[in-house]
Amino acid sequence: MATNLSTTEIDPNRSRTLEEIQTWLIYQLAERLKIEPDEIDIHEPFDNYNLDSAQALILLEKLEKWLQRKYNPILIFNYPTIAELAERFSIRNLAKII
Repeated sequence: MATNLSTTEIDPNRSRTLEEIQTWLIYQLAERLKIEPDEIDIHEPFDNYNLDSAQALILLEKLEKWLQRKYNPILIFNYPTIAELAERFSIRNLAKII
């Protein structure tokens, strides 16, 4: 049975890997755009998917809830692709953000 990544419960004591964050972002963006997840290129800028700044901030807010962390909203504009944003929020970079 497939897991619905948009509503997956998380263990608050566990950080997320790069791959988990990328996958979550892919599914969120695909759901918002009403396209298949395999149509999302993680290196394509959010702008190319017609994701405006308000939608980008909503995506960041959902990501914050999923990761149970608060981030500076400017990060979504400084890291404008799924690959860059996921890298920034992954376990290996978590300490640098906070």
